[in-house]
Formats: sequence, C-alpha cells, structure tokens
Amino acid sequence: MSYTEICIGKLRKIDSPDNVTTPILEVNGNLYTYEERISKESDGWIQELIPNKDGDYTYVMEFYNGGTCLKEMLEESIKEIINHK
Repeated sequence: MSYTEICIGKLRKIDSPDNVTTPILEVNGNLYTYEERISKESDGWIQELIPNKDGDYTYVMEFYNGGTCLKEMLEESIKEIINHK
C-alpha cells in the first residue's frame, strides 16, 4: 500500500562502492551512500538537503511513496545543489 512517508538521515559522498552495504546513488559521476534513520507515515511534503561541515548532507524527505522513492528524492535534491554551484 502506498502512503506519504517522511525520511530523515544522512547522505555521504564516497570514492568507491567497495565495502558499502547501504544503497548507493550516482549523480553526475559522484557516488553517495545514504542512511535512513527515521521513516514513518505522514500527511505532507518536505524536501530538504542540508550541507554539513564535513562534506556530508543531512536530509529530511517527506513524499508520497506511490509516485517516487527516497533514492529519487535524494538524486533530485543533490542535482539541484550541484547545478546551482
């Protein structure tokens, strides 16, 4: 069953997919891994990707999972940041 969910976690840039056990994103030739810390049902929409001082990102993504997924939301957000630099 599809529903709106909220996901909060961390997106980390990596050099190589070796020894990575979590999902990997590839955006513009860069590799990222992400950890989902909180996931629950919700009734809204949020899309925030916040740069950290260490080069990683903290994210808060809230979306209807019948039309997209966390990986797609993260890819869209990181592309937006890269394209605005």
